[in-house]
Parts: sequence; structure tokens; C-alpha cells
Amino acid sequence: MSQALTRLQDLFRQAAEASEAYSASRDMLVEQAAETGRLNTALADARSALARSRDEAGRLARRQYQGRTELSPYLRLLLARDPRSALEQGRLLSRAADSSRATIARLETRARRADTLAAASRRAFDEQRALAERQRAQRDTLRDRLNDVEEVLASLSPEELSVLAPES
Repeated sequence: MSQALTRLQDLFRQAAEASEAYSASRDMLVEQAAETGRLNTALADARSALARSRDEAGRLARRQYQGRTELSPYLRLLLARDPRSALEQGRLLSRAADSSRATIARLETRARRADTLAAASRRAFDEQRALAERQRAQRDTLRDRLNDVEEVLASLSPEELSVLAPES
């Protein structure tokens, strides 16, 4: 009888440990799912910003391709009848060039951010998948422990069960 009780106590302890591990994994999985969702949202935002930058860069490229770019400011200054007007146009062209450089810099920055977020999102999803697999394994372990308890209880005689039953 004492062996059965000792075995039962061990099985209950193992079942409790398995239950705690399962619960801890569940909590970690919930947190990881939230992190994955946050990263996916940030990635979607970054991709939208990148698409806007690509559109802006495309408009810039079309303007240049269609010949809307001007002569070099120095060449315009040399060929101009009115040097002041040429200088003013040079300033405007310089601003346009600055704007073009800024557009390209934004595009590059947004592309790097999207790449970084995509990698982080993949890692977070992989971690979430690993946690889900670990939780499934812990659930199976918990079921096995509870089945073991059930088997031991089923093998006890009515007299042994009466000793285990709480007194009312």
C-alpha cells in the first residue's frame, strides 16, 4: 500500500510540474504572439512608407528621363544674357538637387528599416512557432502524467481506495 501511495504522490508531483511548465509556455506564447503582431504592424507601416518613397523616386526619375532637367548652373551662367536670372535658376536647381538627394536618402533609409523589420518579424514568428511546439509537447507530457495517475488509481483495490478517500 505504501508503494502505491508513494507512486501516486510522485505521479501527482510530476503532473503538477508538467502543468506549471505548460502554463508558463502558454504565457510566453501569448507574449510572443503580441510581439510578432507588433512587428508585423511596424513592418506593414515601413513597407507602405517604402512604397511611397519608391513612387516619389519614380516621379523624380520620370522627370529626369523626360528631359525636365536643366543645364548645369555653371553652363547656364556662362550662356545667360542675364547672369542674375541664371544665378537664381542655379539656386532653384540646387534646391531641386537637394530635394532629389533627400528623396533618395529617404528611400534608402526606409528600405533598410523595412529589411530590418522583416528580419525581426521572421525571428519573432520562428520563436512563436518554437514556443507553440514546446507547449504542445508539454501538453502531451501533462496528459501522459495524468493518464499514469489514472492507471495507478484504477489498479488500486477498493480497500486501498478507501484509505485514500478523504473522510467526510
